[in-house]
Amino acid sequence: MPRVAYVLKRFPRLSETFILNELLELERQGVDVEIFSLLRPPAEERHALLDTLRAQVTYLPGRSALAGVKLLRGGAADEPAKTSLEEDICNGDTPLAELFPGKEPAEAAHLTLQASVLASLASARGIRHLHAHFGSNATTVSLLASRLSGIPYSFTAHARDIYHTYVDTQTDDDLRRRKMAEAAFVITVSEYNRRHLGTLGGPAVARKVHRLYNGIDLDRFRPRPAVRAGTTFLAVGRLIEKKGFPDLIDACRILSERGHHFRCVIVGQGPDEDALRARIAAFHLESTVEMVGAQPQERVIELMAQASAVVLPCVVSDSGDRDGLPTVLLEALASGVPAISTTVAGIPEIIDDEECGLLVPPAIPVLLANAMQRLHTDAALRDRLADAARAKAERVFDLRANVEELRRRFVAAIARRPAGHREVSDESRVRIG
Repeated sequence: MPRVAYVLKRFPRLSETFILNELLELERQGVDVEIFSLLRPPAEERHALLDTLRAQVTYLPGRSALAGVKLLRGGAADEPAKTSLEEDICNGDTPLAELFPGKEPAEAAHLTLQASVLASLASARGIRHLHAHFGSNATTVSLLASRLSGIPYSFTAHARDIYHTYVDTQTDDDLRRRKMAEAAFVITVSEYNRRHLGTLGGPAVARKVHRLYNGIDLDRFRPRPAVRAGTTFLAVGRLIEKKGFPDLIDACRILSERGHHFRCVIVGQGPDEDALRARIAAFHLESTVEMVGAQPQERVIELMAQASAVVLPCVVSDSGDRDGLPTVLLEALASGVPAISTTVAGIPEIIDDEECGLLVPPAIPVLLANAMQRLHTDAALRDRLADAARAKAERVFDLRANVEELRRRFVAAIARRPAGHREVSDESRVRIG
């Protein structure tokens, strides 16, 4: 199997277990993977599984590397550059400007430098395909590196990268269309997303957009002897608007006022942490709702085994951002734990309402509280949903089967672009010097 490079914004990330799981499974299936990260990892706990990853990680240059870099376009190799890369890159006459709408010149220049280094290193190391996760900066760098090197690229589109408004709707969608058009293929994590991207890109692009669910390691997440008293609700996710955690706290208040005794554990960190803690205090729920911060996957597995239900009340944020396919809901299914969530984006593709979990409309806390109350008081319902949840995980979200499909797409893309083939458009014949 030829070598494949994964291009990621930041690696590793505690919140992106789906990427780590995918990389590990690709290695188990014989794929030689190398990782290129645009940024250094944050200071946070690490998953123990990282120790089993063989892939080399290369961190692309930081902004300090821009000093003195020039962009050479056309003419002889020794033709002097007239401007710095930062001054030139967002000029309307520059063929790369189309890739950086709304970005400051310094950021655009940094991404261009990273793409140049990626193109050079990938070519030197025998990389035959580039694959990015998230259709934002990592895909921009992959696209430009592909132009510079002739190495084909693809990307996986998730959620924010598809729906969030960065500049304005038309500008954002134009850039998304360009990225899809130049890609060898596009993966996205739900049928909801696939339909959206297909409509956005038109018929020619739609044919290269493929739905491929994130998979779950069914050996790692599996049903265990669990607490079935209905007393513990578990929520896992970044503390950001689209996760809907304020609605969860409101639902806990409603349940508490109805006289129910339970515990709710929220796992995660993010910019909304202080506001959520203030909301818990305002409702006097300190003894009911516990925020335990970000946790490694091993701890999440332990908490999942103790939970009677998982709750994730996702919403659509003011910017249009929404969850694509929340990993914690897949983990709940595989663990045989009933889940409650909302009808946002691809979530109904995970949870069949009343069959392997419960769904409610987003942003209506009283309906969320009603669903939580049902699972809190009805042991037979919990058990029935839990059994069906595991069965669906085995049928639809098996990591091995889903990654095998991705591996086949890598092989096909590489076969279409044989070794040594270089196809770079005239507009992209730029040199970094």
